[in-house]
Amino acid sequence: MLYNCDAAGLPLATINALSTVQDEDEVHCNVLVRHRDRNRLTQVYSELLEKSEGDPDAIVVSETSRNFMSKLRIGVMLDGGGGPKDAIGRRIDVAFLHDVVSRQAKEHWFPVPAAERNPSLLEHVPSRWSYRRVTAEDELKATSYLTCPRQPDAGWAYVDAVAGVIRRQSHGTQEHVLPARQISFQDHGLKSMFDEAHQLAEWVATYDDLLDKRQLTAQGISVIRYRRQRTHGRNMVVSSTSELRLLHVLVRRRLGELNLGLSDARLSELARRMINDANAISGDIVLRAAKRGISAGELIGLVISRALVAEELGDGAAVAWFLLDDYAEWLGQREEGLADILALSVGVDADGTEHLRAVVTEAKYVDASGQADASRKSRQQLRQTVSRMDDALFGYPGRLDRDLWLSRIADLLLDGTAALGHSTLLERVRDGIRQGRVPIDLRGYSHIFISGPPSDASSLGDQESIADISGGLQETFTREGVRALIKAYESNEPLAPQREALIGVRPWQADTFKSPAPRIDWTKAIDLDPKAPLPKPVNVQTFDDDEDDGDDDDGAPPNAPPSPSSSPEPSPAGGAAAAPFTPALSSPAEPALENGGTEVAPAAPAAQVSPPPASEPTRGLAELVREKAEQAREDTADDQAWLNATAQKLRSALLGYSLQAKIVGTRLTPNAALVRFQGSDRLRVEDIEAKQSALLTTHGLRLISISPLPGEIVVGVARPQRQTVSMWDVWARRVLNRNAVGVNTSFVLGLKEIDGDILYLNLSGPFAGGTQHEPHTLVAGATGSGKSVLIQALLLDIAATNTSRLTRIHLIDPKMGVDYAAVERLPHLQGGVVVEQSRATEVMEGLVAEMERRYDLFRQRGARDIRSFNEKADAAEQLPWTFLVHDEFAEWMLSDDYKEAVTANVSRLGVKARAAGIHLIFAAQRPDANVMPMQLRDNLGNRLILKVASVGTSEIALGVKGAEQLLGLGHLAARLSGEPAIIYAQAPFLLDDDIDLAVNAIIAGDAGA
Repeated sequence: MLYNCDAAGLPLATINALSTVQDEDEVHCNVLVRHRDRNRLTQVYSELLEKSEGDPDAIVVSETSRNFMSKLRIGVMLDGGGGPKDAIGRRIDVAFLHDVVSRQAKEHWFPVPAAERNPSLLEHVPSRWSYRRVTAEDELKATSYLTCPRQPDAGWAYVDAVAGVIRRQSHGTQEHVLPARQISFQDHGLKSMFDEAHQLAEWVATYDDLLDKRQLTAQGISVIRYRRQRTHGRNMVVSSTSELRLLHVLVRRRLGELNLGLSDARLSELARRMINDANAISGDIVLRAAKRGISAGELIGLVISRALVAEELGDGAAVAWFLLDDYAEWLGQREEGLADILALSVGVDADGTEHLRAVVTEAKYVDASGQADASRKSRQQLRQTVSRMDDALFGYPGRLDRDLWLSRIADLLLDGTAALGHSTLLERVRDGIRQGRVPIDLRGYSHIFISGPPSDASSLGDQESIADISGGLQETFTREGVRALIKAYESNEPLAPQREALIGVRPWQADTFKSPAPRIDWTKAIDLDPKAPLPKPVNVQTFDDDEDDGDDDDGAPPNAPPSPSSSPEPSPAGGAAAAPFTPALSSPAEPALENGGTEVAPAAPAAQVSPPPASEPTRGLAELVREKAEQAREDTADDQAWLNATAQKLRSALLGYSLQAKIVGTRLTPNAALVRFQGSDRLRVEDIEAKQSALLTTHGLRLISISPLPGEIVVGVARPQRQTVSMWDVWARRVLNRNAVGVNTSFVLGLKEIDGDILYLNLSGPFAGGTQHEPHTLVAGATGSGKSVLIQALLLDIAATNTSRLTRIHLIDPKMGVDYAAVERLPHLQGGVVVEQSRATEVMEGLVAEMERRYDLFRQRGARDIRSFNEKADAAEQLPWTFLVHDEFAEWMLSDDYKEAVTANVSRLGVKARAAGIHLIFAAQRPDANVMPMQLRDNLGNRLILKVASVGTSEIALGVKGAEQLLGLGHLAARLSGEPAIIYAQAPFLLDDDIDLAVNAIIAGDAGA
């Protein structure tokens, strides 16, 4: 039911949204438009008729249609009887009120005290200030200012002038007057309207910017869900007056399992009290417990956790309780990664100084078998929440969003179900929080409550500090400890004795108030004198932009924690025997490849290897991989809810286009949601491609890949928040494809999106489910696509899995080697980074000569290629595998002499270099015909294509369109020879500091090999 709907657009939008909620089962839905004003309802009805006749997409569906819309009815209802309930129950499931409350607001002017100092025009940011006015606890009113309550001098002058004209009276010299809108539940019309809505509907959803959940609570209405999305603006409040009778039974049953020794009457009263206390935090806790029996235990855990914190804060403290899930979007985090409860308490010291206590808790109520997993998850959720808040409030002083965080915390104080003291004090505290003057005591607790089985009662539990959390503590209560806590809670006795009986620390006994990090006044760097010189820009970059003038081609990685895939690595198929990745170059003490004799003289003198920094002892690569990979896995968080919602949204959209869409599987990747549809004559790749633009503009679904598989079509939908793939985690999973002399010939390119397995570049035979690929590779991608990151990862993998005795790298970079400063120290790199055309030509000509020399050696030994030659030769005569990497070759290809030299040399290498153990990797932004002749492009059979600028470039580089839809930052489409289809993957990434650590470990391991 759309209550007091004033426009036809809302019913139509509701119907369109409901049409996406489809299921295989029979679903019927009635949309009812209701209004208390007959004239307004008549106008809405007329608009609906006009839109239905003039809009070909309006809801006019045949009864014989199999579409969901044939099961939906829309009706118009005049204000009439209906009564609160019929014999079955309420007539309406959900009533929706859109700005209905705000339309009842009346204009008011309120005096506010003048501040000693007003912000300047440069300092003033209206969006950081809540427009809500503080009201007394017993006042059933909600007020929202129509302008920012904090103004610069010019703003106050304007507001005062407007107030004088409209009010026709002056105000005090030490005050200003602000216009506002105000509603009051003391108004009979507003109260009766809400009463009627709750009598008609089981649930009432109100989308409004004035409704205060304290007002609903005072009316005996339970607030089930409160969605706060911004500092000021509309919020969603879901409320109900229904009695959840089943919940009382579920909670009472859980309490009965503890054998508390209470009578039935006391047990029922205890269950009722716990439900009320849970509702004081958030009605969503109560609703979840009513829907699922297992959540009744969660409710008990949250209530006991709240009681422990309430006692710690003191009996006389006014505390505002918040379920952090209600504020997940507002705080910029996913619900799965948040702790449970945030408690805020305002206090005043003896000297009159205000302070704020903030306590975060995460509670788990489990049996003994789930204790280990619950403890780990609880620590992780608490760590993510408290660390994020601690860093935002007390971390780096130059953090740009600190003011925003302080404003949000100040605004939270208005959302509590109970007012926090006198309104004047609260407003003063909120202003002090925004200014960073109020010290804050932030701490976090993880509470684990074990419900069973019965133990020997020898211990009530234990405590353990969480070192990396300020004031962090994990408290685990055994079944006996839980019983003791609940008995004390039921009899209104202190919980401190049970808590202090745990052997551990007592962080609550000492206050740790800290002032937020000092604010940086960015406006001081701006000189308002127009004759003054402009300040020099400060560039903070992770990667440079990819331009031909010498910038890098990679932007910063996606702002999300590393997300390694949890899929196990499959056994390699074919090729040499594979072994788990124990880096041969990790440390002198670890096993390395067999030592050989002297190397063949390189075409250029080897670069001098710089020793690792003396300030930190060099760790082995295997040790680094174990440490870093474990850390990455700990930080990983799943987003299954978004995956399921996206899959259903895509399916509904395709069904709306009369396309058969049957989902056979889904998978979440670092970049996308992969949805596997069953292929049929009524769903082809061409059908989905034709609707790609409509899916983006109408349904908000950005398709980045459409891949045909036997009997299936796999569609990739871009994630709103991408996740980084860490090279450490990939190294921890990779396996080696060593030949008889110990050289690894399969190298990591990234993680495949289709199954999360590692994608290898196989240069010497099939491996890990992949075929043998061409010996030479083309890498292409536009600005910010991630070419340099991909090439760096490839170079590091080559060096990490092979010694410099049997592997050499020649690196050519027209950009003066600025992207490869760290890898230039690798002992495998010959002659440093080549940055001159003449030197690059010499290197390529030297490789051609080396190839011819090796063929002479093969003929003398009767060998067919480098592998068979090295198996027959002594260690001193073995030949090294050689890699020529040429980045941004397009820049020099504009020179005719260089273009001719490259084309000639690459053409010769392309024919015979595989057998000689020489492999080419060429990279460019746009490998078109002007810079890359056809014969040169044909010799580079492997295509590793990142995001390109246009469809034409994709067709040139990849052979088909699609690369223009990639997301950049390492999102990869690989066309590898022998593979049946294009493989989508995500290239791994390492921070600059991690690259230095890896290079140091490789150098140390190679020196001891």
